[in-house]
Amino acid sequence: GLPLVVYNRDRHGVVRAQHCGDAACSRLTTANISDPTLTLHNAGRFIDLTMAHDGLPLVVWTGPYIHAGFCSTPSCSLSSTTVIHQAEGAYPSVAIGDDGLPRVAYYLETGALQLASCADAHCMNPIAPAALITLATGTGVGKYPSLAICQGGRPCVAFQDSTAGHLMFVICTDKACTSAQQPVTIDDTSDELGTYISMKVGPDGRPVMMYADEETGAIKVAHCFYVDCAAGGASLVPIDRVGVGCYGEFPELDISPLNGFPILSYFNQ
Repeated sequence: GLPLVVYNRDRHGVVRAQHCGDAACSRLTTANISDPTLTLHNAGRFIDLTMAHDGLPLVVWTGPYIHAGFCSTPSCSLSSTTVIHQAEGAYPSVAIGDDGLPRVAYYLETGALQLASCADAHCMNPIAPAALITLATGTGVGKYPSLAICQGGRPCVAFQDSTAGHLMFVICTDKACTSAQQPVTIDDTSDELGTYISMKVGPDGRPVMMYADEETGAIKVAHCFYVDCAAGGASLVPIDRVGVGCYGEFPELDISPLNGFPILSYFNQ
């Protein structure tokens, strides 16, 4: 129940964890998750963390391929790594499905939004670590994905179409994500939407997304009218106008367990 932080240690490409020894983080233990003897280009530049079904840490990162690291201790003093997909990618986002298996969404540099469904609870299957499916394609399509598990246990992803500059959403047709519905546009009110996205599913089962509008300098929240964000759209609410060029990077949205309301944080440069 103590905090754990994962990050890219330095330009040499080492993914590292720091585990707090108490609730105030006054004591820390440090461990490398990726192999420090390997110099991996941009390893850990884009990184995400969740807890596996057994409560132990699972880390995903890019650099240059799509990697997963499973910690067999809460502090990550012991860990294993694997390559999920040997392809150039960025912006990984991980969530645990209702079946206990991790799902990882990420952007492929070739221009696609990809989803990997891990074959085991720790993404460590040495032969075939994950089944892959493409959720959306096109130049600049799939950037800044934020993955959640929507109603019915179906993986869903909010992402940016950077060519059009719109906020998009796609949901799988089943828990295993053997196929997906057509992506839908959530916000097209300007041409620079969705740079940095954070999404969670509210207590009403409807996705809630926080994202930046670089054109107007606003931080916005979209709340879908339906659980699958289908035709009918979403309510779009600007919550802060930080100024053009000072958009809210690195947003984090969570749902309060006390009242079910969203809690938001972001960087105002």
